Amino acid sequence: MTLIQKLPVGLVLAACMMMSSCSQEDVQVAQHEKVENGFNNERGGGLEGLPTISKTDGTPGIYITRPDWTILQPNGIAEGGTSTKSYLWGNPSFPWTKPLVNAPGANNNDANNFVTFLAQYKVLSPDYTDSRASVKLKHLKPGKKYDVTLSLASSVHLRNGEPTDYAPGARVQIPGTISQNAGSGVTVFDLRGKQAEWVTKTITFVAQDTEQSIYIFNYLNLDPQFVSSHDKYIAYMHVFVGEKAIVEVP
Repeated sequence: MTLIQKLPVGLVLAACMMMSSCSQEDVQVAQHEKVENGFNNERGGGLEGLPTISKTDGTPGIYITRPDWTILQPNGIAEGGTSTKSYLWGNPSFPWTKPLVNAPGANNNDANNFVTFLAQYKVLSPDYTDSRASVKLKHLKPGKKYDVTLSLASSVHLRNGEPTDYAPGARVQIPGTISQNAGSGVTVFDLRGKQAEWVTKTITFVAQDTEQSIYIFNYLNLDPQFVSSHDKYIAYMHVFVGEKAIVEVP
């Protein structure tokens, strides 16, 4: 092999037209490198049959999420978006009282941001409203079994001079699937006593289609005393998804 292999394939071909000493092997190697790099990029994009779930480390901001993530507002005004370990929506004016640490599996070189949603009563509106996080799982094979790993947490900050509340739990639902560890397709994350601490679970399910949506929302009824003891509240929930969070399993 010669030094010309390290040039872009276009320059290699042009050089070979000008240099009679350029061998056919040089052209073939350069073309192979181009094809191989393109193949690797496609695999990284979720093609070639690999299941995908978008990470959560998007640009922080209210109502801002990475592609494939959606903030749902099924019953009125409720906020949602992307936060950082230190600030709600990444805004220094809204620091968490207790900053979060990296979620399990987080890469220290990444932003490690996460999607935030909430449940509220008599704070943003006079009635109960909540926001919910949704993400699409893509490139699934119907009938195949998959493991998807999520990390959830709750944290608080001072809002208009008053502290918010830690959420007691969350529900994660994958409608239309056959769940192996939650018969109804619903998995409960118990966050009672977990103040700004991540709880991680791996959910096993059988895909029914090539794409499935996950829905994640506050589950305040996990602690009945929470609702009965609060005349008003606002509770923030976070979901973190990192690298290789979904895999096909036997």
